[in-house]
Amino acid sequence: YPFALFQRYFLFQKETYLIHLYNVFTGLSIAYFNFGLAIDYYDGGKDPELLTPEQCRFAVRGVPTLLEVSGFSYFYGAFMVGPQFSMTDYQKLAKGEMTDVPGQRPNSFVPALKRLSLGLLFLVTYTLSSPYISEEYLISDDYMRDAAADSADGLI
Repeated sequence: YPFALFQRYFLFQKETYLIHLYNVFTGLSIAYFNFGLAIDYYDGGKDPELLTPEQCRFAVRGVPTLLEVSGFSYFYGAFMVGPQFSMTDYQKLAKGEMTDVPGQRPNSFVPALKRLSLGLLFLVTYTLSSPYISEEYLISDDYMRDAAADSADGLI
């Protein structure tokens, strides 16, 4: 996220700047991730007899390392959708304990590679087409006129 802002502000110094929802949402999702982690860490410091079974399951016992917190906050599997899992589940995943076949590579390996290759294809396509397709067009009057005409024609 910080590198994307650096690229946007300093490398491409454009006169108009379109604030992407991505810029705002990533900051909010990181705060949301870390808030959930703080609650789980707080529960980990309490007496286990005072916690509900769900709190006992998700409580983070001990202080996670900076690498674990960074990996949890920037985990690509849930970076844009918020915390769909707890820090304890992330730690189990990182240790290789969360698999359908213990001791072996999970069965999701091939589908994950397919998704990765599709994502890389999109990234390359976007990078190569961005010099020809300007994003300033999306905030221009021409775009609004074209969109209104398409809507009136029933194309949208």
